[in-house]
Amino acid sequence: MSEYPAASPTRARLEDLRSCLRSSVSLARYEHVLRTVAVTCELCRDYDIATSRGTICALGHDLCREWAEAGLLACAARDGAPIDAWEARSPLLLHGRSAAVVLRERFGVEDEAVLDAVRWHTTGRPGMGDLAKILFISDYVEPGREHVEAAFRRRVAQMTLNEAVLAIIDDTVRYLVSIGREPAASTVALKAEIERERSPA
Repeated sequence: MSEYPAASPTRARLEDLRSCLRSSVSLARYEHVLRTVAVTCELCRDYDIATSRGTICALGHDLCREWAEAGLLACAARDGAPIDAWEARSPLLLHGRSAAVVLRERFGVEDEAVLDAVRWHTTGRPGMGDLAKILFISDYVEPGREHVEAAFRRRVAQMTLNEAVLAIIDDTVRYLVSIGREPAASTVALKAEIERERSPA
């Protein structure tokens, strides 16, 4: 994907993005994205964030999820940030960074909060804003995720954004430990940041 047409107006851009997504991913992935859009928009309404912004980031978050590793490495590198050793060992984790590049270049998205949400929706990182946290949560708890228990979803639904992010991180870390893997450094740093903010001065 080396050249992109000019960005289209917002409504047309959303339809263009939806069409591009449908032609780029499997049906199962597309349906996951649509469920993530629904949860994201619900949370955006709860936190007084425009649902149009939530729709763009949720529609775009998995644009590159089914790309080959070489494509992910090449595309992510265009965002100007280094690819660290952890990402180089697991290039699939770069699908968020790659999708943010595509959203900017192909679709003309310049909303940094939207791009940041897409960029870090898998691992998270310190400094995430509310929209990024909403996408992080929505991607994990959307109702098609078979590994997420209904009781966990119900608990998360009653939590603040920070509490929900922590619960998801803890759930993810337990799973990674069970298969002999470590969480990303940015995930650990995000957990530490939220816990510091919760601690009394």
